[in-house]
Amino acid sequence: MSFYSCFLLGYHDEKKARRLDCEAGEDREAMTQPRVPRQKRSTQMKERVAQAALELFSESGYYDVTTNEIARHAGVSIGTLYSYYEDKRDIYRDLVDKLYRNVLDRMVPEEVTPDNSPFDVICKYVTIVLESHACMTDFQKQITALSYQDEEFRKLEEAGRSFASEKVEELIMNYGEYLQVDDLETTSFIVRTTLEAIIHEHMFFPNDLDTQRVIDETSKVIYRYLFCDAPAS
Repeated sequence: MSFYSCFLLGYHDEKKARRLDCEAGEDREAMTQPRVPRQKRSTQMKERVAQAALELFSESGYYDVTTNEIARHAGVSIGTLYSYYEDKRDIYRDLVDKLYRNVLDRMVPEEVTPDNSPFDVICKYVTIVLESHACMTDFQKQITALSYQDEEFRKLEEAGRSFASEKVEELIMNYGEYLQVDDLETTSFIVRTTLEAIIHEHMFFPNDLDTQRVIDETSKVIYRYLFCDAPAS
């Protein structure tokens, strides 16, 4: 287990998580498979469950929350919760997927113009990612720590990370004529993980750095790695 995950969450035994879910007193195998909500009311009900889980995970940590507590906080029965989710991990997976998509769907290719240089575009992307970490910060700490701590949780986040890498590669390809790199798969990995590391350090740990300066300097690092010719201004 890494020092980073220990620092964020402390040690939690996986057996504890299983015991807590068992204490919910529900025989999940006796229940039907989770359904996909199709009507507005059902969609809203599932969102209530997800929001309740997000609040509790952020406040108490993933391991110290049970499905009974989530249902109670959402104001629904435990049976209703299990009609939408298989178990607590299924809720967690859904929250992680939504978090990634809410951020990445905002990052769309932009045309390079005299008033919108590649550096300007990078600044916009970095700002979007940083702003996304300004909300749900406690839950995002959980995601990072659990991914380091437990291989199963890292697998749960795998779809989001893959989507992020594909999105970064797609964005980089859009500016192909300006690039000085040619291995886009490796490049997208380096850009994503570098950006992730800088923003996590800035947002998760108290410091006196000016956020706009962090955005500007991070954008310069990425710009100078990706693009040739004129230096970032």
